[in-house]
Amino acid sequence: MSDVDLAPLADRKKDSWYDKPFSLADRKNKIWDAVTDRNLFVALRRKPQYQRFVGPGEEMFQMLKWLHGEPEDPHNIVVADLQRWIGPSPKGEGLVLGVPVTLALLSKLLETAPLKKVLLWQATKLVDDPRCLAFEVKDRWRALLMGHDKKKDGLPSFDLGAPEPVFFDEG
Repeated sequence: MSDVDLAPLADRKKDSWYDKPFSLADRKNKIWDAVTDRNLFVALRRKPQYQRFVGPGEEMFQMLKWLHGEPEDPHNIVVADLQRWIGPSPKGEGLVLGVPVTLALLSKLLETAPLKKVLLWQATKLVDDPRCLAFEVKDRWRALLMGHDKKKDGLPSFDLGAPEPVFFDEG
């Protein structure tokens, strides 16, 4: 997990603190390396590899809430099953727990997962938005992925019981 580079997940706009990963100390004084691009949030608990967070205090407190919120109705999933469903060249959108998500962002987020199995849940209460998914390996990794408002009709859906691969045209 110490070799995971969070920099590729950062927002590339150079005008804000979102442009690079950072370290956070939580209320238990555990250090987390984290990154956000406003659509996803990924945090790894490890020896810090980035500078301390220098953004607004309000944002820091929000991220600490995300780190410590309790999972609601979590599902144990095998990361490889979700990656297989996304496919080798993720394009477009899909539904995970009824949340429409961009598959390329989901794929990038899963690349940071430290174990083969993770918890997955709809994070409505954690972020006050029904379009958010949360992922966790307790005390090691937590990630949030914001969904979008696009129509759900016709989108492929990840089945928690028996996921099947989805293949997208390359055109």
